[in-house]
Amino acid sequence: MNADQLVLKGVQTSVAPMRTKQELHQFQAIIQNLPFRAADSLIEKQIAKLMSFSHIAVQRQDGRSKGFAFVTFDSKEKLQKALEIG
Repeated sequence: MNADQLVLKGVQTSVAPMRTKQELHQFQAIIQNLPFRAADSLIEKQIAKLMSFSHIAVQRQDGRSKGFAFVTFDSKEKLQKALEIG
């Protein structure tokens, strides 16, 4: 495992580019395999250790994480760096 990879509560996550045509989301990625019981604050804190982002939205249903989050970056360079980690 790469030292820069994101592991939350012992679960290896992955980062992938978003497939959208909306310009608003041109620097957005999805982080998958997030622990279902991890608090948003823990997820945000751990992701911030590895990458610089402007916004994160953990997807929830009935108060429980769905296991993925959308992360928005300020620039193409920051997105590319996150994808290299993922």
